Amino acid sequence: MSVRSSRRSLPGLVARQAATGVGTTLTVAVIVFAIALLASGAPRAVAALFTDSLRAAVAGTAPGERNLTVTARGLPAPGPGTPEASALPGPLEAVWGRHEAGLASVRADMPAALRRVTGPAQYVVTVDPAPALPVAPIGAPHTQLSLAFDPHLAERVTIVEGPAPGAITGDLPSDAPIGILLSRASAERMQLAVGDERMLTLPGGSRQLVALRGIFEATDPDADYWEQVASSLHPTVLSAGMEPVVFGLAYADPASWPKLQPFAMYAKTQVWYPVLPERMTAAGAPAFAEGLRAFTRLPHAIGAADAASVGGSFPPVSSVAFASKLGRVVQEVAVRTAATSAVLAMTAAGPIGVALGALLLGARLIVDRRTTALRLAAARGASPGQLRAVLAAEGAVVGLPAAAAGTLVAALLVPGPPSLAGLLLPALVGLVPVALLAGSLPRDGRRRRTDLQRNRHRVILEVLIVGLAAASVLLLTQRGLTTATAHLGVDPLLAAAPLLLSLAACVLVLRLYPIPLQLLITRMKAGRGLVGFLGAVRAVRDPLAGFAPVLAMVVGVSVAVFSVGVLATVNAGVDAAARAATGADVRISAPYLSAEQLAAVGDLPGVASVAPVDEVGTTLTIDGGREPAAVLSAPVADLAAVQGGVPAALNVPARLGQAADDHMPVVVSADLAAGLGPDSHLELAGITLDVVGTAPSVSPLTNRRDWLFVDRANAEALTGYAPAPGLALVDLTADSDVRAATDGIRRVLGPDAVIDTPADAAQAAGADPAVRGLQAALLLAVLVAWLLTALTVILTLVLGTPARARLLALLRALGAPPRAAGSLVAWEIGPVAVNALVVGTVLGCALPLVVLAGVDLRPFTHGQVQPAFRLDPGLLAVVLGGFAVVVIAASAFALRLARRADQAGQLRSSEEG
Repeated sequence: MSVRSSRRSLPGLVARQAATGVGTTLTVAVIVFAIALLASGAPRAVAALFTDSLRAAVAGTAPGERNLTVTARGLPAPGPGTPEASALPGPLEAVWGRHEAGLASVRADMPAALRRVTGPAQYVVTVDPAPALPVAPIGAPHTQLSLAFDPHLAERVTIVEGPAPGAITGDLPSDAPIGILLSRASAERMQLAVGDERMLTLPGGSRQLVALRGIFEATDPDADYWEQVASSLHPTVLSAGMEPVVFGLAYADPASWPKLQPFAMYAKTQVWYPVLPERMTAAGAPAFAEGLRAFTRLPHAIGAADAASVGGSFPPVSSVAFASKLGRVVQEVAVRTAATSAVLAMTAAGPIGVALGALLLGARLIVDRRTTALRLAAARGASPGQLRAVLAAEGAVVGLPAAAAGTLVAALLVPGPPSLAGLLLPALVGLVPVALLAGSLPRDGRRRRTDLQRNRHRVILEVLIVGLAAASVLLLTQRGLTTATAHLGVDPLLAAAPLLLSLAACVLVLRLYPIPLQLLITRMKAGRGLVGFLGAVRAVRDPLAGFAPVLAMVVGVSVAVFSVGVLATVNAGVDAAARAATGADVRISAPYLSAEQLAAVGDLPGVASVAPVDEVGTTLTIDGGREPAAVLSAPVADLAAVQGGVPAALNVPARLGQAADDHMPVVVSADLAAGLGPDSHLELAGITLDVVGTAPSVSPLTNRRDWLFVDRANAEALTGYAPAPGLALVDLTADSDVRAATDGIRRVLGPDAVIDTPADAAQAAGADPAVRGLQAALLLAVLVAWLLTALTVILTLVLGTPARARLLALLRALGAPPRAAGSLVAWEIGPVAVNALVVGTVLGCALPLVVLAGVDLRPFTHGQVQPAFRLDPGLLAVVLGGFAVVVIAASAFALRLARRADQAGQLRSSEEG
């Protein structure tokens, strides 16, 4: 084929066309590249975000609730197991091997999705705590010890003082003391040194001497084991209005546990399979949840089934049913995932529409640059199909390589397994220029006034858009918080509603903005300003701002305002939920808070008031039946003082202090009130309870949901105990330093007190990957809206450059000043920009009120109440100012292009046209 013929072939024509207007072609390619990058990378980024959120939620759950755990009364069956099933040394294998082999078999039979995220079984055998009296009781604290046996203890600890405990010789109880190991923290709190002895009262009343042989420190103090096994590394200190009692776990020789056979009924075998958060993924969460339900539904055999087979009188632990609260955690993460997906879909819908509008403008600009060549080809006999084929080929050359490059870069930036959607979506994006160019054949050369045209199809389309927007709003307001359940995937209605409302707003702008311009034109007729008058007339008769640029500006402003509104709402909701969860400026919990300690806290600088709260478990009599509940009590006046201004503060009626001998007013939780009828009779300790108010069940005063609250002066009559508070709420003065106040409280109360502030709770909630990801996505949406708006405005003004240049050439020939170019550009884009800014701002403020009616934000705030919409004036000013800068900068760019126009050439083209 000759060079000449190759230039006339379809590839040759495409190449020659692509060589002209390279800047526009590259702009379209960049837009396709960016959309393909987001379409390919965003799903993987969102999946990684959800996985991080799941792992953080699982890791933040207490090991006792996270792991697959069972605590069974009795001892395991002793005896050796199979060599391949155990890595224990000989003496331990001889007594623990059968138990370990049974647990390994249970794990092997787990559902695959569950087995994948769990580790090998861990276990410990303990005896019920018993008083450990000092041999010489002089100043020693009250102590209770629980003997413990763990064959893997040597892998977890380092003995820092003394030797390992020796084997137990003879049957228990015996005259020889049992050697024990204690953690350093337990030994110090119990005031025990190596060699000290304590008399342990075993179950049944028998006594056994124990001797502290060694003190250990944990090899990994942060390991879950130490939280799973209570009082093992750190002692537990409890008090009920008396002198504190220190509980600790004392480890004995692990090979000697069969000596406990006479006390098997007082022993417990605790087993758990640790759940490893780092192995969990959001994609595998449904299969994990199903496997968890299947595994915890039935008991599992782990050893011999009868006592005779192991030589004991109490049946060994042979079949156990495991439990875990991870199902609830996974459900909560699924709800948070659904809410995140909804907000991200709503936020992304607008920019996607703007990006497609920018592609449409780019395609129009490309076709505009090819108009002369296409008309010439048509005049020489080319059919419309051939012309469309040429344009489609150019679209393929522009779009497909850019989409492929975007997909490749996304794979490098966001690693992860490829998905069908991650490949299909970029491919569809790459085909968009093909469709747009093939469907954009140029019209004839005649210029028409758009304001005189009557387009019936436009009216039908506008009515359809407004109708769909109204229907979406109606459906959203009627169905409520759909994301309050674990609905996975993107809700099409929630995703489409913002874009539909934006389209309806665009219709409003296009219909309304000519009205004030017509009034302005009428007034300008009598003036002397020719350029301003021409600009206003052109803005009405032949506006450059068609649907695409109006959509870009309206959606850009509304999405940005919506994003900062949601961001401010979530941040305010996190702060409010944190304050409601804390209950006051400072929340203190400790084993026991004495009157002297509370008085010392109240005297600290910056402390305004202190309200101690006591909690006692009891059983209520309700209509003859008995229900467990907790009795909460506090000085009513002090509680009202510390909870002033706190969201969801306990509302205490004045009648609460008006108690009689046989009647007592109480406030009950909503859960407890739900079980009461209008004529229900409540009674406690022979006293009739009068319900004078209800309160939310979730309260900072207790972890329980079934409770009743009484004035502290009446508490002892109900519970039989003098109040012994373990909780106190503290109100700080307005000018106090929270950190200095909490440091002072810690010095007064010591290391046993747990001190919480709203700032700490808000920081913990804000550390959730889902919250951080949502905040980043909302800020990114603002930046993307700015960039897309700038690009769309530039494309719009560049598209109008030839007509503007012809008019400017004519005006300059008539003596118009150089600033006429700036005036024309301002009139082309200014009226629409102002209208879009106003309508977009109103729409952005209205979108959260409408759309968030279907999105539950409580998973982000960690609160009990859906946060009210908030808008930060500072952020709003930054966003709107940014859009003004974007429009001005784009207009300045178009003005530079207009000033390059050749005056004589434009006059000739105008005469020829």
